[in-house]
Amino acid sequence: MQEQLNSHILLLASWNRTGSTGIITGKFLEYMMIKKPIICTITGNLPNSDLKQMIKHANIGVTWEEANNENDYPILKNYIYNQYVRYKEGIPLLFEPNLEYIEKFNYKNLINNFINIINNLHRI
Repeated sequence: MQEQLNSHILLLASWNRTGSTGIITGKFLEYMMIKKPIICTITGNLPNSDLKQMIKHANIGVTWEEANNENDYPILKNYIYNQYVRYKEGIPLLFEPNLEYIEKFNYKNLINNFINIINNLHRI
């Protein structure tokens, strides 16, 4: 955890492939709470993963998908270059998260949602 807190950018790996979609890891939720830029790499044959959409909505970094390499690689390369230049020049890294969106995924809200689901199951 200390390494993550000391990092300037967090790296996240995931997958999105036929038969295995909608992968949202606990590490991603943890990273959102750390409030640092995320570079996410997603292997697999399906583009436009849920994780990519969440990172975009949260405005917390960039995602490269294997299935969308042609479009994503130049974006990833530019993002890394621009963040590196900022770092070398002593300028804070670009990071303007959508805090309202991120707050939906804090552990307290997730637990409350889980409790509501359980309570609704008892009513059925």
